Amino acid sequence: MKGVYRKRYIVEQLISKAKNSMGDRDRTKDFHVASLYVLARFVLLSLALLEELLILWLKLWLFFQQAQCYLTDGRFVSIYILSRQEA
Repeated sequence: MKGVYRKRYIVEQLISKAKNSMGDRDRTKDFHVASLYVLARFVLLSLALLEELLILWLKLWLFFQQAQCYLTDGRFVSIYILSRQEA
């Protein structure tokens, strides 16, 4: 049980991020509607995180594709190294 409790801060950080980015109050008095708002917030937050991860993956993929081009032809490697030394 202690191992689970030690990871509580992760949940607290997620809730804090959701509150900071989307507000911490709803202007509704109906519990069902308020719970739908909270669910929608976490869905939007999850989609935003997924978008960030996809963009990061795309940048890494493009970087390694470019690095592979440099490594397949020795001429490009030498030009790249010389241009880095001049800068």
